[in-house]
This record gives sequence, C-alpha cells and structure tokens, in this order.
Amino acid sequence: MVSLNTMVLNVLNNTAITLCIINIYHVRPARGHDLHHILCHEPDDTIPTTLVSDFNTHSPMWSLPGYTPSSWAITFTDWMGANSF
Repeated sequence: MVSLNTMVLNVLNNTAITLCIINIYHVRPARGHDLHHILCHEPDDTIPTTLVSDFNTHSPMWSLPGYTPSSWAITFTDWMGANSF
C-alpha cells in the first residue's frame, strides 16, 4: 500500500509480524475521494490489524445526524466490514 498520507507499522516478535497498524490521513480531492489505495488492499486476516485515521468522510455509521454521507461512504464501510474493521 503506497500513499504520502498512509503509514503502515508492523510490530515484530523476532521476525514474525504480531500486529499491523495502518494510519491514514485522507486529503479529499476536489471531487470524489483518494482512498483507492486502501480499498484495493486486503489485510492478512491472520495478523491483528488496527486501522486508525482521519478519513474526512461522512457516514451514517459515525457521523452526527444531519450530515450528508460522502458518496464513497458505502463502498468504504463495505470494505471495512469485509476486512473485519
């Protein structure tokens, strides 16, 4: 996964990855979103992974009432669900 606004930290025990931390700051472009790199990523389900971020995204899952959901919110929340986040 490659992006100027993404950092992946793998915590090792000897040479085995015991935890993966993915941190993303989503800089919204003028149109759409710039989360394509994460939406194409499938984390290894055998490695505990934490996703932390400022996604700059409105979704009914976490936004206050009255905010219009971002056009990519459903795609993003579906990806999170499919990857157990």
